[in-house]
Amino acid sequence: MPSYKYTYFTFKSRPEVNRLLFLLAGVEYENNCIDHNQYWAMRSDGKLPLLQLPILETDGRIIIQSRAIQRYLAKKFGFYGNGVEDELLIDEAVETAEEILDYALPWIYRELDEKKNAEIKKEYWDYHGPRLLPFLEKRLEGSTSGFFVGDSLTVADLSVFNAIDILSDCAPEELTSYKKLLEHKAKIETNPKLTKYIGERQLVPIRQTFLGIIALKEKEKSK
Repeated sequence: MPSYKYTYFTFKSRPEVNRLLFLLAGVEYENNCIDHNQYWAMRSDGKLPLLQLPILETDGRIIIQSRAIQRYLAKKFGFYGNGVEDELLIDEAVETAEEILDYALPWIYRELDEKKNAEIKKEYWDYHGPRLLPFLEKRLEGSTSGFFVGDSLTVADLSVFNAIDILSDCAPEELTSYKKLLEHKAKIETNPKLTKYIGERQLVPIRQTFLGIIALKEKEKSK
């Protein structure tokens, strides 16, 4: 049986889906949660092929890129549907969830100037949110199972859950009209294989880690 070691920061972002896949599959793995100092040490020691996280180590092999790891685990553990048509529907939902985060993360933690941050956030909720969220809401309205594809949970459900979960932390008032997405979020949170982890995970603010990495980069430049 293969062994797995998954390394990422202790905050919620795209790669959190990969942890959920391990839990849902009931596959044992080492959840190596690290802070910005540990990340910098790994980077300096040449342990990160692209100088970034996450990485998945399995039987002497290092797998890189969050989405590649996500697809690999989803297919390996049986959460990628049944056939090419299911895969297409899953990919549509996953890519939409990724786009939600693509446009949200700049105002969630990257833009440090308060005025620019407010402008980016306003643009998000004026345009990107109303463009992306209704698509997913409509997909759920057409589902008889409460899942995005078929009658069982797939990586599409985990990806959308993760995106909505992150938005709920930062702008819960903006999500109140998306009833189906909030119901779906609650459905995933109460999954017996996930609920304990979701309820007990110890996380740090994403911006705290981001600022820590910036400080380490500046320190290295000054040497």
